[in-house]
Amino acid sequence: MAAAASTKVPLLMLAEKGENGEIREFFDLSSGITHSMNLPELAGKCCLGVGFPGWVFTSDKQGNMNLFHIFTRTLINLPHMSMLEGYDSEEELGEVDCTDYVEKAVISADPLSSPTTDYVLGLIQGDIVIFSFQHDDCGGARIVKGIPVDLIGCCQLYIVYSMGELLVIHRDGPISDEGQDTDQYGAKAFHVYKINDCNYEEIKDLGDRALFVGKSATLDMAIEDDQGSGCKRNHIYFTDDCVDSYFNLEQGGGKDMGVYNMVDGTIVPHYTGQSYHKVTPPLWV
Repeated sequence: MAAAASTKVPLLMLAEKGENGEIREFFDLSSGITHSMNLPELAGKCCLGVGFPGWVFTSDKQGNMNLFHIFTRTLINLPHMSMLEGYDSEEELGEVDCTDYVEKAVISADPLSSPTTDYVLGLIQGDIVIFSFQHDDCGGARIVKGIPVDLIGCCQLYIVYSMGELLVIHRDGPISDEGQDTDQYGAKAFHVYKINDCNYEEIKDLGDRALFVGKSATLDMAIEDDQGSGCKRNHIYFTDDCVDSYFNLEQGGGKDMGVYNMVDGTIVPHYTGQSYHKVTPPLWV
């Protein structure tokens, strides 16, 4: 899922810490400083970044859903999860609770900056196999091009609208199935494609842009000053969202994070501490 281009460097919201679940920490890439906030509204809930600074989508074990703004504490109540197509409360509350039923969330506008403007909340639930892109054609919509089959068999796919183009980001690296050594998963490379005349064209250079992917809406950001922003142009900042690989690990997700250099393919860490959780590992907000 994609969001509009960002003008602010996103914060890395670190994972909930056991009994201190009401205290959440945020790592600032610009300063290298970790800040703490008392946020009982997030305790025990699945959190997803939705593409606008400070906003997160939350869901709890009972299927309650909300939009919450971390800095103003604005809370927007959403319909119960039972309204989602295919939802079965008995099944969801059986082996696995409802907290991770929704996989991605994105909003079309900032509810705080556009209080009189309608906005749309988009959710992804269940397995995503293929994306289809559409555009207006003589008043109607038609399928332009599905993602090629050889791109689907990867750890994750992401989409983002950047500089007037729709990009597909392919995260390449080993993933683990049940019964395998799940600690060996991790990103090895990223490939970025743009839609060009109904075809996929790989691009090697993001220019002055940086991309942020993971368990949040994908973010695109213009980097004017590498040093001042704490982020680098032509890099992809990623967090761990390979749920199938880390869910059976005792510590959960949080191992597979870093910064990918589009020029030489190297990966370096953006956060050097440890932060793990099965439901809400670190994510961009």
